[in-house]
Amino acid sequence: MSAAGSTAAEPTPQIRGDLYDFTFGRRHFVVDSAHGARITRFGLDDANLLTGPEVDMLNYGSTFWPSPQERWGWPPVPELDSEAYEFVEAPAGVSGFQFESRTGMRAKVSVSKLIHPQVREDTVEITYSLTNEDTAQASWAPWEITRVPASGLSFFPTGERTVNTALSVVEQGGISWYLHDPSKISGDGQKFTGDGAEGWLAHVAGRNLLVKTFTDVPVDAQAPAPEAEIALYAARGYVEIEPQGPYTALMPGASLSWKVRWIVAELPAQLSAELGNQELVDLVRKLVR
Repeated sequence: MSAAGSTAAEPTPQIRGDLYDFTFGRRHFVVDSAHGARITRFGLDDANLLTGPEVDMLNYGSTFWPSPQERWGWPPVPELDSEAYEFVEAPAGVSGFQFESRTGMRAKVSVSKLIHPQVREDTVEITYSLTNEDTAQASWAPWEITRVPASGLSFFPTGERTVNTALSVVEQGGISWYLHDPSKISGDGQKFTGDGAEGWLAHVAGRNLLVKTFTDVPVDAQAPAPEAEIALYAARGYVEIEPQGPYTALMPGASLSWKVRWIVAELPAQLSAELGNQELVDLVRKLVR
C-alpha cells in the first residue's frame, strides 16, 4: 500500500493490523490508526522515545488536539484523540500517508494527519490539517502533544513571555530547560506554558535526542492564555512536550495546515546531557538547519 506521489526513496509502511510501521535506516516510526492515529513509536534501533499505555492508559504516545483546551475541557475529544482514523490516499502529487478523523462532538472540527518520512534527511514530516465543521466561524490553534519517558531533559529557546509557571523551568543562556525529577511532581502534575523562539523543541532521554521543528509563532498570533506556543506538562511517569501553531479564524468548512518535523539522533559519546550544556544546544541547531 502506498500513497499517490510517493517516490522509491520513501518507505512503504509495514501494516500489522492497525499499526503502520515506517522503518528507514535505524529509525522506526509507528502510527496506530485505531487509536487516534497516534504516533506510538519513534527512535533508533530498539529504543522508543515515546511512552506506552503501560505508563498511562489514556495519556501515551503522541496525539493532536485543537487549542484552546477550555472549549472542550477534559477528557480529550475522543473522535480526535483516541478513536479510529481512516487511512486514505494522499492527494495527487502529495507525498505521504494520510489518516483522517471523524468530526469531534465537543470540538466541531475534524483532523487529518499526513505522515511523510524523509529518508534523505533522516526525518519525519507531519502535516496536520484541522477543518472547522461547525456552522459558525471559529478560531483554533493546532497542538501536538508528545509523551516522553520520566527523568529526561527538555529544552527550547526562550521567547518573549511566560504564561503558566506552575512547572519550574530554568532559563540559562537564552535557553529554557526542564530536568524531570518524578519525586518533585505533586498531585496530577504541573504545567509550563510560554513563548519560544527559533521554532524548535528538544528532549533527551538517555543517549537519544528528539527534536521537533516548526514555524515560530509570534506572541500576538498565539492562542489566548493560558495557552502559548510551547507547553511542558510533567506527571510522575512522563513529560509532555507540546508545540502549538498559530491561532487561526476559520469560516465553516475552512481548514488550517501546520507542519512539524521530527528528528532523532544519538548523542556523541563525549557530549553530556546536562542542563545548561551549550554543546547540546549547538548540536540541535546544527540538526535543524
